Amino acid sequence: MPTTHALFARPKPIGGRFWVWLLLPAAAGAEPLTEDVAVGLALRRPAVEARARAEVDLAESEATSEGVWPNPVVSFTREETRGGRAASQRDAVWIEQALDLSGRRGLRSDAALGRAAAVSEYGHASKLDLESAVRTRFADLLAVQGRVAALEARLGPMERIAETVARREAAGDVSGYDRRRLDRERASARARLETEMAARDGAWERLAGMLGGTVPRPAGSALVAGEILPNDPPSLGSLLPRIERRPDLRALVREREAGDLEARAGARGWIPEVVLGGGFMRADGLDGFLVVASLALPIFDRRQADSERGEARARRASAQASISRAEAEGEIRALHAEATRLSGSARRFRAEAVALSADLVRTAETAYAAGELGILELLDAHRGALDRAVGGSR
Repeated sequence: MPTTHALFARPKPIGGRFWVWLLLPAAAGAEPLTEDVAVGLALRRPAVEARARAEVDLAESEATSEGVWPNPVVSFTREETRGGRAASQRDAVWIEQALDLSGRRGLRSDAALGRAAAVSEYGHASKLDLESAVRTRFADLLAVQGRVAALEARLGPMERIAETVARREAAGDVSGYDRRRLDRERASARARLETEMAARDGAWERLAGMLGGTVPRPAGSALVAGEILPNDPPSLGSLLPRIERRPDLRALVREREAGDLEARAGARGWIPEVVLGGGFMRADGLDGFLVVASLALPIFDRRQADSERGEARARRASAQASISRAEAEGEIRALHAEATRLSGSARRFRAEAVALSADLVRTAETAYAAGELGILELLDAHRGALDRAVGGSR
């Protein structure tokens, strides 16, 4: 059963069934695949986990880069003059370290960590999109599998009709037209069955590809197990508050917070960066200490661009969150309305039309055997029953 909305899909615990599917040899055949097992196999692929982890690691490396102190600088100089009594030599070695007195480095590091958290949330959203795609393909396969079963079930009654027509033709009650018309109808039904079987095989391969391509194909015609008709959707009152739990909205909140931190760091651009150092000096046989200090005056560059960039990122994330939230609410309302109406309509169709078609076929077969109906009326009853059976499996 596909979920009402992809962003609220959650994988269910599958216990030991997951390991059974991993360890089951393909040659032995397997039981039909269930939806929850399919979702678990897709989400637990090593490549999916590795991709999500790599994205987070990449973002966290930016935080590491922002938080690292600059390396100290070691310098050495030699001043030497020659000739005459004024000859001299002076050597000096010292080490310098830039000091961040403004706290900008810490704020930028926190902002980068916030963006890494946003990347992690986007990774969760990507997994939910994958889960939604798996559930959709599972439902497609379940539907086409139901159509194959319906067509196979209807071919049996056609064989009984063929026996009836053969007996009546042998008795001279009907012409050869009835037999030829029936043969054409049977050929059409078989061709339709082959088409659906090809679609079923293709749907299985597409689903298996999303599960890693190592899932053994179950023996028999039942490849997946489940109910095509969904349960009644939850109430809107229980769905709408869950919007705030969407990973993409949580990611936008993280991005807004990161933008605010970046803007705060830029606002401290008026605080100068200090470089302090010290070392050893020797001149003309005399030793001494060396002190180095420098101060960059923030006259022209006061990190204005950093502050503006952070504010813009925060505004963009906040606006996008508002847009996404409104679109999500509209999508949920639309899907809820469609699911409520269509699921009820499908149940009524299955309960009424399919059952009535079966009664109509039995009546038509009895009437044809008694000579009260022609072959066209009988085939029309079977064709209608077939269409309704196939339609009811969608």
